Amino acid sequence: MTTKSLLILSLLIFGLEANSASHISLNNKVESFKPKFLAWAKEFNKSYPSALEELKRIMIWIENQEYIESHNQQIPSPSFTLDHNSFSDLTHDEYLSLNKLGSYGRDMVSSHKEHIFSNTLLVSNSDQRELSSAKYLNLPRYVNWVEEGAVTEAKNQGGCGSCWAFSAIGAIEGAKFINDGELVSLSEQMMMDCDNSDSSCEGGIMETGFLWEEREGGLCSEDDYVYTAKDSDVCLDSNCTEVPGTHVNSFTRLNGGDVKELMQSVAIQPTAIAMDAQSMEFQFYKDGVFNGTCAQNLDHGILAVGYGTDELSGLDYFLVKNSWGPKWGDNGFFKISALQTEPGGMGVCGILNNFNTAPTVF
Repeated sequence: MTTKSLLILSLLIFGLEANSASHISLNNKVESFKPKFLAWAKEFNKSYPSALEELKRIMIWIENQEYIESHNQQIPSPSFTLDHNSFSDLTHDEYLSLNKLGSYGRDMVSSHKEHIFSNTLLVSNSDQRELSSAKYLNLPRYVNWVEEGAVTEAKNQGGCGSCWAFSAIGAIEGAKFINDGELVSLSEQMMMDCDNSDSSCEGGIMETGFLWEEREGGLCSEDDYVYTAKDSDVCLDSNCTEVPGTHVNSFTRLNGGDVKELMQSVAIQPTAIAMDAQSMEFQFYKDGVFNGTCAQNLDHGILAVGYGTDELSGLDYFLVKNSWGPKWGDNGFFKISALQTEPGGMGVCGILNNFNTAPTVF
């Protein structure tokens, strides 16, 4: 099939009329952006099974390029910028599907809340503590557990809805470091394979991961129990050696609706939190303080690892580790606004919810 035929077919695919003017305009646009697209494809190791599929992906990439440019060129300048990443050749709906977000995932709250609090078999000897509001006055102005050495580099969950496991494991990694000064990358796949209360690549919640680990008695390292980004019916914990200091003893469940409560938890240790990650702005986040359009339908588990005030925008933020690899965002991390518009509100993207948890380990 010739390039001209591919372009005409792609016009039809995108619901455009295949007349000469449309064809010329599209051809010029594709030829103009193709060098940048090919450089991006090389960086992210992208390849396609056919010329038609590649052309389709170029056109999606161009649409996303125009969206990114439109955002970044706003006046006044936004508090966060967008850029290309591994999702750039995906439509927004494909992004949601890949990451099991929105309607493609199991809603973090509605799918698990009743199960957690009604099933007494899950709640073993966990001391579900509450943070003291008396300590709020002594909060440090700046916290960064990455700088302290308590946070492993950003990992990549791939095309698997295992964000909950990455969030929970990151919190355990941080708790271990605070206890003994040793940072070890721990196995998300072990939690996914062996925790029958959650659903591996189909979704889960951090709190039930902690409850499972209380019974398990320790985690294996990432190297010893390798991540596959796949569901498995077989728990292989007997084939690896548990890392000392990774046994969950208890966890703190935050009450939610209080920005200072989350700040206090993060000041003590990296904290597993949840958010709504469905927005197209978040899909292409690069740096700065995210305060974009988003709802409060919790569908993504992440790890809060610090907070502070951004010098450029003047906005208060939480520093958060994501699980979409180091080429997403700011080396795999992002800042999200700590703004709480009303007392008891859930904050930007719902981050001030009552599913935020922090474990203790021994």
